[in-house]
Amino acid sequence: MPDTSQLIALGGHHLWAYAVAGGDEVRVRLPLDDWERSGLAEGRRVPVRIGDRPDRWPFVAGVAELPPVVWVTLAPRLGR
Repeated sequence: MPDTSQLIALGGHHLWAYAVAGGDEVRVRLPLDDWERSGLAEGRRVPVRIGDRPDRWPFVAGVAELPPVVWVTLAPRLGR
């Protein structure tokens, strides 16, 4: 994944965000306003497309609000 913001489809919303892959998880940093508008919450399974990669359906495994941004952890399953 590039080290710059990229277009991400998250739960049907298209937004610019920064994504970092690590193992099976992807952490996405986006503006808190965009996260609040999405209506998504921890524990939900959501459709995600990052850049031109194929769609995936991970779970929102974690949310860390650090205004003015939020880090959202997306994982193929909940728990460890």
